Amino acid sequence: MNNTANTDGTPRRIAPAATLGVFTLAMINVAAIVSLRGLPAESTYGLSSAFYYLFAAVFFLVPVSLVAAELTTGWPQKAHQLNRGEEG
Repeated sequence: MNNTANTDGTPRRIAPAATLGVFTLAMINVAAIVSLRGLPAESTYGLSSAFYYLFAAVFFLVPVSLVAAELTTGWPQKAHQLNRGEEG
């Protein structure tokens, strides 16, 4: 049986691969750090918890994003993660 055609013989359409944009990735990172689960525990810190979030953003998220950008530009032909299985 031919898996590339529909039952009437017409070729199947393959849906384009979904991609994540920069804004979506940034919001995923923010959601991972700032979640509703930790807010009751943070209420004891008060306004100083905003300092901890800024500290984490400056000293963790910014360097990680710079490293990811540098590694992506280092190997532009292999930047897409889905192509890794096609090597070799």
